[in-house]
Amino acid sequence: GVSKTAVFQIERDHIDPQSIENFFLKQSATWGARPDVAQRATFGVIQLVEAIAENCWDEGSLVITARFDEFSLDISVSYKGKPLEFPTRRPSIQQIRDEEEGARLLAGYLLRQNADRIGSERHGDRPVVHFHFDH
Repeated sequence: GVSKTAVFQIERDHIDPQSIENFFLKQSATWGARPDVAQRATFGVIQLVEAIAENCWDEGSLVITARFDEFSLDISVSYKGKPLEFPTRRPSIQQIRDEEEGARLLAGYLLRQNADRIGSERHGDRPVVHFHFDH
C-alpha cells in the first residue's frame, strides 16, 4: 500500500493530551484507519508522552511522526532526554515503590502491552520510540 505520513510537534511546556487526540482523530479519519486501531494508538501516544514528560524528557520539542498504509499504523516519537525502557516483565511492587526507575519501568511495561510491537533507538541525542499497530 501507499503510505501517508503526518507530523505533530509538542513543546515541553505545552503538553495537551486533547491536541494529541485531535491530531490522531483527524489523521485517522483522513486516512481511513480503523477506529479501534486509531484509539489504541491515541491512548498509547498520550500515555507515552505523559511517561516521557514525567521521567525522561529534558528539553526541546517532542516530535510525533505517524505513518499509515492499509496494513499498519507506525508511530515514532522522538525527544531530548533519557530513553524509556520497555521491559517484557512487569516490575515488582518493591521496584515500583523503592527504586528511582520503578515508575519508569512500569510505564514502559504497560506501553508494551498496548501496541502490537514496540521498540526504541537513539538518533544522536534523541531517543526515538516506535509503535507498530497492525491494521
